Amino acid sequence: MIREVIPAEQPQTVRTELALQVSTLQKSGTAPDVIKDSLTLWLKKPTLGPRALPVIVSEVLKRRNGATGNTKPGGADRAQSILDRTNRLTATTEAPHAQLD
Repeated sequence: MIREVIPAEQPQTVRTELALQVSTLQKSGTAPDVIKDSLTLWLKKPTLGPRALPVIVSEVLKRRNGATGNTKPGGADRAQSILDRTNRLTATTEAPHAQLD
C-alpha cells in the first residue's frame, strides 16, 4: 500500500514509519480503503510526520460519517484555524529562501 500511494521520493525512514503505522492500523481492523485514503490525505499535510497517520485515519472516518467538526471555541475548528495561520506564515517566511535556491 505504501508503494502504491507514497512517492518513492519520500525518505525511506518516512516510508518505513508509515509502513509500521499502516501495519498497526490493519491489525486493529481499519479498512484498507480508509488507510489508503488516509495516506493520500497525509501527503497533502506537509507539516505532519508519519506518526500522525492514526489521527488522519480518524479525520477520514469522521468525514465519511458526516461529522462537521467541533465549532466550540478551543475545539477542532480553532486548532485547524491555528494550523492554517501557521502554514500561511511559514509559506511567507520560506518564500524568500526559495528564491535563493
